[in-house]
Amino acid sequence: MPYLEHFLLEAIKFAAFVFACGSLMRFRFNSKITGLAAAGALLAILVLQAGLLLAGLDETLVLTLLPVTAYLPAILAVHGLSGSGFLPTVSVWSVGVLLSFSLLFLQRLVNLWLPRHTVALVLAAAAALCALAFRFLRRPYRVYVLENRGGWLLLSFPAVMLFLLFSYWANTVTDPVLLLLILLTALSLMGVMAWGLASAASLRRPSRRPGPSWSASGGNMRPSRRSWTWAGSTAMTCVTTSRCWRGCSARQSPGRGWSISAP
Repeated sequence: MPYLEHFLLEAIKFAAFVFACGSLMRFRFNSKITGLAAAGALLAILVLQAGLLLAGLDETLVLTLLPVTAYLPAILAVHGLSGSGFLPTVSVWSVGVLLSFSLLFLQRLVNLWLPRHTVALVLAAAAALCALAFRFLRRPYRVYVLENRGGWLLLSFPAVMLFLLFSYWANTVTDPVLLLLILLTALSLMGVMAWGLASAASLRRPSRRPGPSWSASGGNMRPSRRSWTWAGSTAMTCVTTSRCWRGCSARQSPGRGWSISAP
């Protein structure tokens, strides 16, 4: 695949990451300051990539360094612009990284089956996933961010754990069946997160039925048994999927590191 297509694919995945973060996060500043700061951060990231290429670095090395030269600065910018706490912000960019990883594994599958249509299919998938995230995650996510004061560890842990697993398997898995399994796992996790957030947000609304699902103690809201059950089932899904990966890829050789790119 020509390097131009590689850069286009990385731009698509990074744009999906940025869109997911911008859709879910609650901003600290007003829209004008936030827009200028975000534009400045994106421009700095683009200038950095151009500087690395002009400095004579190999295109493969530039693509390999994208997690450090593009995603890490973007994550720092998200934390700087976020009006929420540390764990809510971690949960925001974890969704963006999860979406980007989903597109990466889809890209690798398409490269095996329809290599001539990789860019078009990944672009279409990115648009669809961004639209679904905006439609089903944005509203419950912001309700949870604005009103919830605790329980963020339950929401952040499954996403971060799968993020670490995906980062390990990103460049080591070549079996199509295993790639498809990982892709379905990532998409399923986003669906579970949407369901869990919608359930948590609905439990915040006043209910006419007796027996509140949320209890207040000392002015802090505590998650209900339903939220704990969702988090426990998600963690169990992560453990089961990890065991399945180890069994399916016993013949795979371990990777040297992690990268979100697939040059």
